[in-house]
Amino acid sequence: MAAANKNSTREITYSGILLAILMIVLYIYTISPTNKLIILMFASFIIGVELSETSIKYTIIFYFASLLLTLIFPINKISLLLYYSFFGIYGLIKYYIEKIEIIILEYIVKTIFFITIFLLNITYIKLLLPKLVVQFPVYILLLLSFIAFLLYDYLYTLIVQLYTQKIRRGRN
Repeated sequence: MAAANKNSTREITYSGILLAILMIVLYIYTISPTNKLIILMFASFIIGVELSETSIKYTIIFYFASLLLTLIFPINKISLLLYYSFFGIYGLIKYYIEKIEIIILEYIVKTIFFITIFLLNITYIKLLLPKLVVQFPVYILLLLSFIAFLLYDYLYTLIVQLYTQKIRRGRN
C-alpha cells in the first residue's frame, strides 16, 4: 500500500510542476506578439511529458485542469482556441490513435481528427472574429495546414521519444 501511495504522490507532484510550467507557457503565448504556433507546440509537448511521467488517468485530469486554470486566469480565452481544441488534447488523441498499431489506419484516423478540428476552428473564427478571416481558399489553407500537421506529428513523436529515452531514463 505504501508503494501505491508513493507512486500517487510522485504523479501528483509531477503533474503539479508540469501544470505550473504549462500555465506559464500559455500565459507567454497570450502576451507574445510572434511565434505563437511554436509556443503552442511547446505547450502540447508538456502534455506528452505528463503522459510519459504519469498515467493516462493523470494526463486526462491534467488536460482538464489546464482548461479550468485558463478559464480562471485573466487572459484572452479566445486566443487559446487552438490550445483548447487541438494542441492541448492532441497528446491524448495521439496516444489512443497509436494504439491501433496499423500505420495506415492510424494516419487515416489522425487525418479525420485534424480535418474535423480544422473545419471547426475555421467556423469558430468566422463566427467570433469575422474581421480576421482572410479571403484565402479554405482548401489551400487546409492543404498547407495538413502538411504542417504531419510535420508536427512527427516532431511530437521525436520530442517525446527523446524525452523518454534521454531525460527520463537518465533519472531512473
